[in-house]
Formats: sequence, C-alpha cells, structure tokens
Amino acid sequence: DENGEMILSNGNKYTGGVVNGKRQGLGKIITPEGGIQNDGNWFEDEWIDANKNNPYAVPIYYQSGSIYVEVDFSGTKFPMVLDSGASTVVINKNIFLALVTLGQIKIKSERDNSFQIANGDVVAGATYLIDKIKIGRFEINDIECSVLDNINASNLLGLNALLAPTNYFSINIRTA
Repeated sequence: DENGEMILSNGNKYTGGVVNGKRQGLGKIITPEGGIQNDGNWFEDEWIDANKNNPYAVPIYYQSGSIYVEVDFSGTKFPMVLDSGASTVVINKNIFLALVTLGQIKIKSERDNSFQIANGDVVAGATYLIDKIKIGRFEINDIECSVLDNINASNLLGLNALLAPTNYFSINIRTA
C-alpha cells in the first residue's frame, strides 16, 4: 500500500509505503507533536536514506562553502554545484563547447535565452535540450540545460535534474 499508516509503540506514526507489514518506499515518521522524522526512502522496515549502503545515494563533497556533485555527460565527468535555487542545469560556455567538441552532448533543440542570476543581473545565453546526463546511478534523459555566455559562470546542478529521477531528493550529510 503506498498510503499505509502504522502507529509505533512510542506513539509516533509512520505514513507512507507499506509492503508485507514493513515500511517500504517513500514515507515518514510523525511525532505526536506533529514533528517529522526520517522522511525519505524505506526498505524492509529500514530507513535507507540513513544507510551508508544505500544504492541510490550520490556522493557529495564540500568546496569553498558549496556542495558539489559529479555529473557524467556521456563519459566525461565534472563537478557541479548542487543548487536547489537554480531551476535548470547550468553550465558555462567553456565546458559546453568542450563537451560538444568531444561529442559528449547530443543536442536535441536549441533556443536563445536570457537568465536572471542570483545577484539579480540578467545575462545572455542559450537553452538546450540535451540527450542525457548521469548522476550516480540515475540517468536523466532529455534534460534542459542552460549555457551562459559568461565563460566563468558556475556549473550548477539545478532542480530539473535533482527532481527528475523521483520528484524527490534529500541531502543527508554525515561526517566521518
């Protein structure tokens, strides 16, 4: 049942996927006060978002105050800033031209565009529909990608990629 409900012995309530009496799929625990705990993916009664062996986890790392993710463009990987404030994948013109030259991007469509960036400025660029990218085990097909004319623009992994695999994403950061 995708909309199952379980009352736990401590008074908390689990709502979400239930298979054979076990929590499985997307779900969360709600405390009697209404607080939400362990919101995310469950498998055989275990919260796998907290499991280091989670097959769906994507490695992230910090650099200069930003969270980075390796993104694979048909065999060429490069780091992109994980940016939940960006609506689309954004790459700078240098990276884009290099990927096109290497044949790592298959362009399905192209249109001129302008973009409002974080500081409020409007900058020129183009929007492309590209064949695919990979993030960890997730392959995302027909992804919109914005290319800014500024050759020094940051490469951003935006919401269209973050939400594409499951319409849900979470960040679970643990220090070793």
